[in-house]
Amino acid sequence: MSKLFSENAYSILGLDTSASQKNITKRSKEILHQLFMDDSPEYETDISSINQSLRSEASVNDAVQRLSSPVKRIQEYFFWFEIEGGDDEKNLALLRDDQYDEALDNWKDRSEKSYTAKRNLAISSSLLASKTGYKKHLKLSLDAWKEVVESDKFWSHFEKVYALNDEIGTSSTALNEFRKKVTDYLSDFYTDVSRAKQDNSIFAAFSAAFGVKGQKVQDEVLAPIFDQINSAAEQLRGLDASADGKLSPQESMTIKRLTKKIQDLFQEIKDLGLYEDSQSKAMRDKAADALNIVGVDLFNNLDEDAKALVLIKLAKSLAIGPAVISQINKNADYIREVTSHKKVITPINDLIEKNEYDDALVLLDQAQKANKGDDTLQKYFTMRIRWCVTAVADRDFEEAQRLFKAERYEEAFEKFKEVYEFIYSYIVDFDIDVKALDNVLNTLWRKLENLDSNSVNDAESYRTQVIENSNYDEEESFERPVISLLMNSAIFQRMAEQIPEIKKQNKANGVKKVIWNLVIWGAIIGFIAIVGSNNGGSDSSSSSSNSAWQTCSDEYDALSSQLTSVESQMDSYDASGDTESYNSLVPQQNELVADVNAKSTECNGLR
Repeated sequence: MSKLFSENAYSILGLDTSASQKNITKRSKEILHQLFMDDSPEYETDISSINQSLRSEASVNDAVQRLSSPVKRIQEYFFWFEIEGGDDEKNLALLRDDQYDEALDNWKDRSEKSYTAKRNLAISSSLLASKTGYKKHLKLSLDAWKEVVESDKFWSHFEKVYALNDEIGTSSTALNEFRKKVTDYLSDFYTDVSRAKQDNSIFAAFSAAFGVKGQKVQDEVLAPIFDQINSAAEQLRGLDASADGKLSPQESMTIKRLTKKIQDLFQEIKDLGLYEDSQSKAMRDKAADALNIVGVDLFNNLDEDAKALVLIKLAKSLAIGPAVISQINKNADYIREVTSHKKVITPINDLIEKNEYDDALVLLDQAQKANKGDDTLQKYFTMRIRWCVTAVADRDFEEAQRLFKAERYEEAFEKFKEVYEFIYSYIVDFDIDVKALDNVLNTLWRKLENLDSNSVNDAESYRTQVIENSNYDEEESFERPVISLLMNSAIFQRMAEQIPEIKKQNKANGVKKVIWNLVIWGAIIGFIAIVGSNNGGSDSSSSSSNSAWQTCSDEYDALSSQLTSVESQMDSYDASGDTESYNSLVPQQNELVADVNAKSTECNGLR
């Protein structure tokens, strides 16, 4: 509950605002003596049923200190009862006897002619609003404070009366500064009452009356709400529900939970009367944008039309910024228009949902030709074609890789070639500069004309450079994975074509060529690893497999390095005619060759 009145210095000392410094000192000593005697003193200004002030040695000393400060004393004086005459004493007695309405009516009747009665009415009705939470007391207190705070005549009267009771020399500057802060003190009071009563309409009524929110409501009420809205919006943005091509029950529940949380939090802001506040507007746009992103993702990538429309409708209800509203309206119109063509799109969506992408592409090709004049449908077809082409290419590329690893190179060559030509046949449906892509592919083919370890590594580096320097969003676009699949297919196609011939030549050239064979095979293994990492999933089993392969690859490199060193020594002995030294290294060479071959087979198995 608010401490504005319960910890008021005059209330703690049991005095009204006419008390002199001498009376303040005398009363404080009296209370401290009684406290020492374990006595609990009571005074005429005590109205414990609606305002309980704690009297202790610390609170009494603090009260005296505040009333001795020219700046602090103003607040204590302003927010406590002033006894102007017998009527004020009578009304305080009525408050002590719980005859609240009679006391309020008396002060209200006098308030038209007496600024003292007006301020006493504001204080007493505020105490009752804090105690009861009744709307009649809330309205009475707000009306009274508004008339007091916004009246220049009141402040002129207050300054004169205050000067009559001021024995410590308060400056007019201090009084003017206090006047500027009065609404902040009241804001904090109504914020505390609103929270204590768990009724945001109390603060909303204050905000509507005074048009301010105050630092306390900003720091203790709005800031936590904004933090929660921001967290929910960020979680929605990072959800990426379509990543695995389906909306799981858990993802659906997460969207529902976060959406409801956002709605509930903005309802709290509405209840506070701060929905149109500038900070609230900024948060509304942020939440709306997040809901819009999820809605579009559900529609474009998961065919969740109904859920998408619900989210976009909610986003539209929150949005306030023209740019955000415009984007949401465009998306809503697009979804409505596309869903109006259910007869065309439902069979396509059904096939995609069953992962029957080849059949879906057949329908998409037919529908694309049959609806050339419908821009909305064409946009929808293009998105679905990109989806299906990427899925088919990824599936067939994996099959080609399986054949390659099994050393079924002729079949692998045909499969990689099929993937390459399949992707390229649909390249116009992607947001890709075909001329620039052709230049990239031509460069890649030239690098692979003569297959060796250097050309494989060079091709891999070039592919990586092209992918990393592309301007496509890594998570949201289909273009990046398609370009990667296209270049990977080209490289593997050339390797599958030339490796059988290389192996045949190396077999004919004997043991001294084995090291070259191992070097190029090591480069190929390295490329397979990189491609597997780029095209593969990100689940735990995949991560574990990649880790095991990396360990194996490091061991392979170490063995190859040892073999290279031995071969170098053997070449040196051979050149100098030292046959004995040369022959002494042959057993070590044979052992390392066997180890390298075994490790190569092991690493291939891990991929």
